[in-house]
Amino acid sequence: MSSFINNYYYGKAGKADFTEDDMPTNRFQLFFTTLRLHLSGLVGMNLLYVLFALPALAWTMINFSVMINTLESPEADATLSYMTVYVMGMIPCMALVGVGLSGIAYILRNWSRDQHTFTMSDLKDSIKTNWKLGLLEGLWTGVAMCAAWISYVFYGRMAAMRSVFFTIPQVLVLTICALFIMSTMLAYPMLVTYDLKFRHVVRNSILLTLKRLPLSLAVFVPSIAIPLAILLLFGGTQYGMLILFLLYLLFGFAFTEFVYVSYANACFDKYLNPMIEGAPVNMGMRAKTDDDDDEEEEEGNKEEAPKA
Repeated sequence: MSSFINNYYYGKAGKADFTEDDMPTNRFQLFFTTLRLHLSGLVGMNLLYVLFALPALAWTMINFSVMINTLESPEADATLSYMTVYVMGMIPCMALVGVGLSGIAYILRNWSRDQHTFTMSDLKDSIKTNWKLGLLEGLWTGVAMCAAWISYVFYGRMAAMRSVFFTIPQVLVLTICALFIMSTMLAYPMLVTYDLKFRHVVRNSILLTLKRLPLSLAVFVPSIAIPLAILLLFGGTQYGMLILFLLYLLFGFAFTEFVYVSYANACFDKYLNPMIEGAPVNMGMRAKTDDDDDEEEEEGNKEEAPKA
């Protein structure tokens, strides 16, 4: 029993996940292979994530219950006021989540590229090294959420009372805040991978998000749409909240971050690592050989050959 616990927390030194011939040849193969290998580990990482997210989860549940009751209130602004209090209270909560992600993102990054890790010891070392950057990133994420909501309410009221043209700055501010929140997919893997100052982490993560905007949206939108779809499916009832709570309590947070980190690795290998001397590229995937190139050339010739 003690050996099982040691293997879970510290890993098995020298154990290879693949032989060279069995290694994945593309990103999709790498993602599903490493996901299968570390599926049980994601449950453990999720519990650690929940530990850091407890204030945010508790604050959300308390305010959700209050806002449900205010929907029946004759005062139309009651729900808006509670929502404003909620997003402001989420700022310090997101800061704590950021500290946790400064370690969790490191472990998930290693797993996603089939790199060995001593789980708990590497987690503690990464938090010790990167907690300040994680704290700042979490704070900025909370501020972006708060700014998006306040801007939405303010410009919405201005558009209703004065001119419909106030919807233009409303949409602009929401777009900027959404872009920043979306860039956090790359920010946490970046701050645990490179020795950068916070402003460079923010700038580079936003630039990479814009550089691959269609793919960034394809990765980010489902992580928001799926929980919303669950709530809508059950009409926002307590059953929907219970299902959502159990899903993210057991697996959801770590799986979502694993998807983000896998996507970040692809972005780094395409745009950052080739510019850094000695930086590893395509870790976890089998390097292309001359035989692979010959096979691809033969397949291309077959496709181009005219039919008899």
